[in-house]
Amino acid sequence: MKRLTNILNESEHTEIWHDYDSESTTKIPTYFQVRPSATMDVVSDVFFQDGKIQKFGVNGLSNEDLLTMVICRIEHLQNSKFACHENNMVLNKLEEALMWMNKRSLRIKSEVTSSNGKEEGTTSTKTSNVT
Repeated sequence: MKRLTNILNESEHTEIWHDYDSESTTKIPTYFQVRPSATMDVVSDVFFQDGKIQKFGVNGLSNEDLLTMVICRIEHLQNSKFACHENNMVLNKLEEALMWMNKRSLRIKSEVTSSNGKEEGTTSTKTSNVT
């Protein structure tokens, strides 16, 4: 496990550690732990999707799942006595990040569809768009 350091994370109370499965082909961190700085006990384990769902099935959270959860939490704060300008800005940026992730997923799906000539489960071929 390696401690995750980010200059923007100013938490004094917790540390985040990460690792990836040694058998993973992507070498992208898929396992995270949140630990209190004082005791280093694990308070939360987070497992992200490792590999393509089509090949490995759902085996963890997607980035989109995590953003959606944080958006939910901030929306609840914003609909409470804790509403503030900063929460509104956080919501806007998280929703924008989720939008860009979804656009990326659509582009990747489109590229896979184009390279295969047809979508999985369909019989029609995709024609190229000329602009």
